[in-house]
Amino acid sequence: MAKRARVRKSTLKDPHENPFKASAIETHHYPIERSLLNACDPKKLHITFPQIKDHQTLEEFIDSEDNIMVLCDIHHRHPHYGIHHLLAQDFFIQPYLYSGYQVVAEMEEQEKIMAANERVIKRHTTKS
Repeated sequence: MAKRARVRKSTLKDPHENPFKASAIETHHYPIERSLLNACDPKKLHITFPQIKDHQTLEEFIDSEDNIMVLCDIHHRHPHYGIHHLLAQDFFIQPYLYSGYQVVAEMEEQEKIMAANERVIKRHTTKS
């Protein structure tokens, strides 16, 4: 997979700035997913996020800039690239991967993708 572009609404139509062909910019709750709001203990969150003191301040935090990631629709919801579908380590490593390396594949494409990934690594690690 290529380095995740920092696509913006103004660059959605630019193929160089938008290599994944995203069609929209979206927001994602992170690190606290809205669906888990009521499962979170404000006292425990207060240690990391001092602005959270009780349930009311937790609710205010959920939609604040401190808990929002701006992503393109591909890196938000796509089954191979999106934060809603990948393990954290697979999502957050994407900007640092060699171009062409893919961390997720459909089962029927697994061997093909693994072989392609090996070629990518070999290309970047073989001495000239």
